[in-house]
Amino acid sequence: FVYLMTKGESTYLAICNNFNVCKVFTYTTDEATGDVSLVDVTSENEDLASEAKAHAASNLKSQVETAIKKFKSITGSEEITEVSNIDVFNSVVAVVEITIEGAKYYGFYSRSYGFHDMDVFVVLDSEGKIYKTQANTLIFEEEFFMFNDKGIKYEGIPTDYYQNMVGVGSGDLTADTTLITAATMTSNAMNVSLKDAFAAYDKLAKGGNN
Repeated sequence: FVYLMTKGESTYLAICNNFNVCKVFTYTTDEATGDVSLVDVTSENEDLASEAKAHAASNLKSQVETAIKKFKSITGSEEITEVSNIDVFNSVVAVVEITIEGAKYYGFYSRSYGFHDMDVFVVLDSEGKIYKTQANTLIFEEEFFMFNDKGIKYEGIPTDYYQNMVGVGSGDLTADTTLITAATMTSNAMNVSLKDAFAAYDKLAKGGNN
């Protein structure tokens, strides 16, 4: 949620994410270049942040239930709990903690934009590397791709597309990692989702959830 808010004669920009975190910004303009930069003034405007947060919370559709259901399917684990209050503003809309055979993993549900809206689910291990990932839909215009006799293999998508991502960390991710031939927008959306999952994990690793 994004709000334009006023206090006195000043106008502010407030941005609230899916994790009950809201930040308030003003801006400065470089006199030489005309470039505009946002300045975080949340600490001086907690009243505006609280007002925006309350409105966002009452209108937000939580994605946690969808995330938990999907991660149960992907990992086979029944030990999945919500993680909230994460200071991250990107395509990640839900984060969960997953216990698999006694080890802790994190699941990130990202809604990036490719040819259409993409629902991407990424599981990272304790080192921040991909354990599993899956998108609800990779190909939206199926007439441009070839099926095999089982209807599950597309020309342009390697049969080990998801498997090739296993073990990839934030420093290893390249455009080739998510490449799908003839589906540039979808490839880019997958890449954004992975980058955003890594960014959210980095916040968690550094204590970025309140």
